Amino acid sequence: AQPVSIVETLAGQRIRVVPLGPIDVPVNKTLRVWTLPDPATGQISMGLLQSVRATLLEGPELPAPKQDQLYEITIEPAGGSPTGRPTGPIVGKGYARAPRI
Repeated sequence: AQPVSIVETLAGQRIRVVPLGPIDVPVNKTLRVWTLPDPATGQISMGLLQSVRATLLEGPELPAPKQDQLYEITIEPAGGSPTGRPTGPIVGKGYARAPRI
């Protein structure tokens, strides 16, 4: 029930993922960021986090965020999910919100 990261969309098919604290990643595992822009098509990988630090991920075809769009970070085998869908435990999830500035 605590935030684990900020996922910020940027121009040019890029997102920045900023972990807000440590995430325990077992040996031979990696973190993968997912989004669910449309339940009919399923989750889409946005990329791997090579370490628990601010990371810039780039397209080529990242879906544009919508209000309340689901984002998740999962622990996957080294190299990523073997199925193209999340297989590991979810270490963080949240929903897109427009900034209130």
